[in-house]
Amino acid sequence: MNLAELPNSAFSTAQIAKMLGVSVPAVHARAKRNKWELAPEKKQGGGFLWHFSSMDEETKGKVSNFLIREDRKKNGPALAFEAIPAQELEELWDEFNKKSSKIKEEAFLRQGILQDVLNLNESGTTLAQAFEVVGQMHGVAVGTLRNWYFGTASKRGVRGVDSKDWAPILANQYKGRVTRAHCDPIAWEFLKKDYLRIEAPSFLSCFRRLKDAAEVHGWEFPSGRTLSRRLFEEILPPVIEYMRTGKIVNDYPDQVRRRDTFAAGEAVSGDALSFDKIYVYDAKTGEVYNMRVWFFEDVRSGKILAWAGDKSENSDMFRLATYNLVGETVPRYMYIDNTRAAANKILTGQMPGRHRFTNKATDPVGLLKHFGIEVCFTNPDHEISSPGSKPIERAFGIGGLHSMMRDLPVLAGRGYSKNPIPDTEFLELLPQVVAAYNAREGRTGGICNGRSFDQVYAEGLQQTTIRKASPKLRNMLLLSQESVKVNRQGVVSIKAGRGESKHRYYAEELAHMAGEHVAVLFNPESLSDDVEIYTLDGKHVCTARWLKTVAFNDRKAGREHAKHKARRAKHIKQAANEAALISDLEFQQLGADKPVSENPVPAKTLTMLSEKEVTEKIEQTVSPERQRQLREILQKNIMAEDNDVFPFAAHG
Repeated sequence: MNLAELPNSAFSTAQIAKMLGVSVPAVHARAKRNKWELAPEKKQGGGFLWHFSSMDEETKGKVSNFLIREDRKKNGPALAFEAIPAQELEELWDEFNKKSSKIKEEAFLRQGILQDVLNLNESGTTLAQAFEVVGQMHGVAVGTLRNWYFGTASKRGVRGVDSKDWAPILANQYKGRVTRAHCDPIAWEFLKKDYLRIEAPSFLSCFRRLKDAAEVHGWEFPSGRTLSRRLFEEILPPVIEYMRTGKIVNDYPDQVRRRDTFAAGEAVSGDALSFDKIYVYDAKTGEVYNMRVWFFEDVRSGKILAWAGDKSENSDMFRLATYNLVGETVPRYMYIDNTRAAANKILTGQMPGRHRFTNKATDPVGLLKHFGIEVCFTNPDHEISSPGSKPIERAFGIGGLHSMMRDLPVLAGRGYSKNPIPDTEFLELLPQVVAAYNAREGRTGGICNGRSFDQVYAEGLQQTTIRKASPKLRNMLLLSQESVKVNRQGVVSIKAGRGESKHRYYAEELAHMAGEHVAVLFNPESLSDDVEIYTLDGKHVCTARWLKTVAFNDRKAGREHAKHKARRAKHIKQAANEAALISDLEFQQLGADKPVSENPVPAKTLTMLSEKEVTEKIEQTVSPERQRQLREILQKNIMAEDNDVFPFAAHG
């Protein structure tokens, strides 16, 4: 038989007598003395069997040894074996892994004890003797060892199982308290509805309301501590937070990205930092404010590459910081927030992903596109994204640029609201702070490995080619941009001036673009400078000069304007002469006189007469009979639907 099934087996009196080597009456006496349990034998004629699990330990040992000897005679030294199904074994290990370390240690201890039993048994000692010897060595009862090995009616043993899988079988199966205090389902829903609402009441107040309602409805419920524990066990904390505050707690694991994906200077991230712990004042106006500075950081190394400061975060600050950046390197990728300052049309117009300002068909291409920079806007949705986790944000935290500036010894006791420092001094100190930040060694983030940002950036420069902008291309970032319509005179007007002070610009090349929209790049600091004209898709058209607005009675300016106008007319006439390269005589000679075709002559013609003309002709007829005939024909012709032609028609 399969010895793994021994704990659930039953034997007849004759079988037991043979196993024990005693008579049948001796078996009956032993069974009566130890109160063995009987089970009906399922065979014709009936009978009874003795349950192995109800036998005394001595009898169990002798029966087990007999069966083992018989098994060895039949199958050799190996014991009868039946592996546990893989799925069942997997479930046992899953349950085992959930248990405490104390229960696991005890299971492995039991496994070692049973291994000693089997080692002793394999050396020639009977299994019963091995149980007794090992039990005395470890202070474990023989019956307990048998139960671990053979199992009981309610729990299987390790008999027939590979020793590496004994631990989950030998582990204590105690699961603790599994029953729960009764709570009326309606009372439970009442408590959840009260606690999980946007007003966020305390649990104690909700429990008081539950008790009041329970007195009216007769609900049963456990203590407040039990209900509180059950509430936080059944409902996830983020769900509770969302239902009570309306905010989603972003507890999803952060995404880790490799910075060495890019080469040095290939990608940058930028953002503005408010130095709200340092107060400065405008030397011209005396205004006290907190300086805001836009920084650009190399994504690979973390080095601060460029910056620009102003009173507030605006598009001009972002533009000037970009101007400083392209003096160091022209990146291929730029990671910035979708703010009004960064996502402005002047620099990022027509770029995908920007969601600031209304997009129009007349919007010009952003200046960054002239540099081949791809702008990647962060997702502003805090529920599914983390716009505040750009690499540059690390420079703004504890021990970052703000803290380093505030901790400068030169600012000790200065830079507060009551004794601010000049904004010029702040801008003079900022390069020192940035240099110290980049040179600090011992960096462990990214790919630094204890080096400074300067060292990592310098190493990267040796492995790549840095893109540089020409001075003319770089100076485009010092210009502002507007989309305007060219009038019929080839003049463009920007919104930088109003009324009589409106700034207008003219170029002859714009004449053929009348009615079209173009991009005007101008210097906001000097609007009287020449401007550059581009198409909306970024193609250069021409340079236009400024048209000065003069006083109404300025004769000198009037004469100068008339001179330019006459010169323009002369130029047009000259261009007209050059446009026609042949003379009038040559044109006439080259022309071909095509003969005029004659009108075709019909074979027969009819002349239509009016009714009056017909009447006059009838009266001129001499024969009265002929007059009567003609009048009848005239009357029929007038009444006819087809308006036949009267016979007095001239034939040719």
